[in-house]
Amino acid sequence: MKLSPKTVTGVLHLQNKGACDWGWQGLIAQGCQRYVSIIDPKNVQVIQVLVKHKGTVVKVKWSHENYHHDLGSPYTLRLASGDSNGLIIIWDVKQGEPKTEFSDGNKPIQDLQWLSNQDASYDLLVALHPPYSMILWNADTGTKLWKKSYTETLLSFSFDPFNHRNVAFLGQDSIIFIEDFSITKTPSDNGKKFYICSPSSQGKLSLEMDSEKKKIMQYITRMCANIWAFQRSTADIESMALNECLQLLHHQSCRHHLILLYPREILILDLEINQTVGIIQMERSGSPYVQVLSLRQRDVLICLHENGSLTARVRRKTNVINTPASEGTGAFDDSPPPMSMDMMYDVRCQSDSMRVTRNSKVCCITCCPVSEKTITLSVTDGRMIFWEILLAQNPSVISTPKGINTKLDFPVISDIPAPKSNVSPMTTKNYHIYNPLLALGNNNGIIQILNISSGEIEKEYSVHTTTVRGIEWCSLQSFMSFSYPNPGPTGQVKNEIVFVDVSSGKITHVRPNRDHESPIEILRVSYSRNYFVIGFKDKPTELWDVKTLTMLRETALSHTPESDENSSAVTMSQSTTSTIESMESKSPTQREHLVYSDMDGSLYHFIIENNTFVDASKIPPERPNDEEGPCLAKIIDKIASSTSETK
Repeated sequence: MKLSPKTVTGVLHLQNKGACDWGWQGLIAQGCQRYVSIIDPKNVQVIQVLVKHKGTVVKVKWSHENYHHDLGSPYTLRLASGDSNGLIIIWDVKQGEPKTEFSDGNKPIQDLQWLSNQDASYDLLVALHPPYSMILWNADTGTKLWKKSYTETLLSFSFDPFNHRNVAFLGQDSIIFIEDFSITKTPSDNGKKFYICSPSSQGKLSLEMDSEKKKIMQYITRMCANIWAFQRSTADIESMALNECLQLLHHQSCRHHLILLYPREILILDLEINQTVGIIQMERSGSPYVQVLSLRQRDVLICLHENGSLTARVRRKTNVINTPASEGTGAFDDSPPPMSMDMMYDVRCQSDSMRVTRNSKVCCITCCPVSEKTITLSVTDGRMIFWEILLAQNPSVISTPKGINTKLDFPVISDIPAPKSNVSPMTTKNYHIYNPLLALGNNNGIIQILNISSGEIEKEYSVHTTTVRGIEWCSLQSFMSFSYPNPGPTGQVKNEIVFVDVSSGKITHVRPNRDHESPIEILRVSYSRNYFVIGFKDKPTELWDVKTLTMLRETALSHTPESDENSSAVTMSQSTTSTIESMESKSPTQREHLVYSDMDGSLYHFIIENNTFVDASKIPPERPNDEEGPCLAKIIDKIASSTSETK
């Protein structure tokens, strides 16, 4: 497999909701910002990241490969992805390269679906563009076969799994059905329109509102003979309301049935009799629905709730309603009791809810198409949680869910602000045991250890309560980090410095029990890993010992031993872009050289020996009055400095 340049994805965008698909080959594709991540659920690792989109990825769909393959039509990992700019890319996932790219202007992709229930061609892709355009593409060549524009605003569509000529569209307040979908010609008419009616969660409003609503429904029924409404009784019409429909999909195991998802209920419609045959009401104290999946191999509905819990609802086998015998009926009446045609689903199992925060909300779920036992839950903070449905062991009850257990928790890089990371150093002494680790800190005070070679997150530490401001590696198995909240009017903050041992997970607090003080500007560890310095904004710099974590000396680096109180050197407290470069000397005395720059570009050279500063010198800048402080880098025994020029 040809791998793309290593890309580590992070938190999801709001438009990435629904951009997740589980293919028949066992791989999961997920849209993350402008990238597409390919995840192996067996190893729980990102094995490929596809980079080409300029807009946010809104839909991803695996190509169906359930047909005969030979040399003429070999098996390939083919994936379709669409973004908010209207670009559709067909990927060769194995090579990590796009095969074809096509678009219809710059209109975003509303929905995307491969046309699989036919044998004429396996390269047909159907795309929905706002507000009401449906296009059939040849995904292999990028050719537009036909385009159909409807008169109603369309949000999504669903193909009938038992008849590919039937398509249902979800509109803003209605459903549109077409029964003449064809790959050779454009659908002739605009289809049949149905109004979506669902019981109001707020009950009846007022008599005037109910009376007016009834008049409107009667007027529509009288004037529009070709427009029908799903109704249960005349009394229910008065309590009907047009609610926001979240999802529309065909029932995967029952013919002629359609599922409509609302925040507080699920409607099941029979398309042959144009009636609602099932209502799954949400409990008053229950969490609202977000998404529903209909399984193909068994009549089970998997529901996702806002609190992150999953519920598996199984259809009742017998819907017999035992009513009292009517008057005049004998006790030995053998006539069968009345049967209810309603489809009723009982909650058979439910998972635990997750902690939902402002930065961590549920996004979508997808199910393994082969076994239909493993479910993935995508969270907006980048995590992917795997759930496994446990089946009943009773032979009389075949393939009936009895419980949901957590299988794996797939961690992804969390919210990363400005770069607050550092790579563990490689030297000539440790190159044979070198492990390329990357430490990443986020706004929530969490530090994640990423293995750059494999792209896998090995460790995650919650060490701070505020934003991580900087990270410095002390060895291959330890690092230090510091954080502080945003300064207030006084400019004083509560600094936090921790020392973390990656091998054992031990966390040691450095400088504990300190009052509010000037915020930390910089923290640097020497190349020999014996010392580290802490630079503050309005406070003298501190020299510490790495091994014992004790402070050795506190000094103002701007005042050299030769300078007096009237020195014009700019201190670190006046510089926000100061750079410290410490380097290891080759002398046997193990001297540490510390080079510091101020805003004027002046360089200060300090020598650290025997836990103290023994010498200091100042190098004036060649070009003073630069607006920004220089950047420093060590080149063998020389220092390279960069300056900025403004015109």
